[in-house]
Amino acid sequence: MAKKRTHPLIEGLFSLDGRMRRSEYWIISICLGVLKLPLGFLANVLGEDGAVIARGLIDLLFFWPGVALMVKRGHDRNRPALFTVGVLVAIFILAVAAGFFTAGAADIAASVGLGVMFLYVLVEYGCLDGTQGPNRYGRSPKGIGGDPDNKLADVFA
Repeated sequence: MAKKRTHPLIEGLFSLDGRMRRSEYWIISICLGVLKLPLGFLANVLGEDGAVIARGLIDLLFFWPGVALMVKRGHDRNRPALFTVGVLVAIFILAVAAGFFTAGAADIAASVGLGVMFLYVLVEYGCLDGTQGPNRYGRSPKGIGGDPDNKLADVFA
């Protein structure tokens, strides 16, 4: 029996398998941001304590789709999921450090490190082209390089 396909948007937001093109990454990321922004503004209506809780829930709601997008985009760049998780952990640690230190060299170092990591993510995940042809995470989402399951393509590669 053939595997039942789900909608590409659902696969893009919740699955860690496969690869994702830059255009799909940007479109879905912008759409998530457009959805998240008004929710953040609405959270402010709840008052100071309610806003903190609401923002935490909103962040939890958007956490997994954000990770899934980055992992799939990393797969297109031939990066393992653990590499992407490591990048996200580094950003989290630097963000906490930047918020923890209020002044001085440690605050500046954490803020500069956070800026460098954001720039790295922008370039690596948002600007650079994916691996041409198939890689260990599947076929090229651009259709370049043929089907890796096709042994004839391997013979003439």
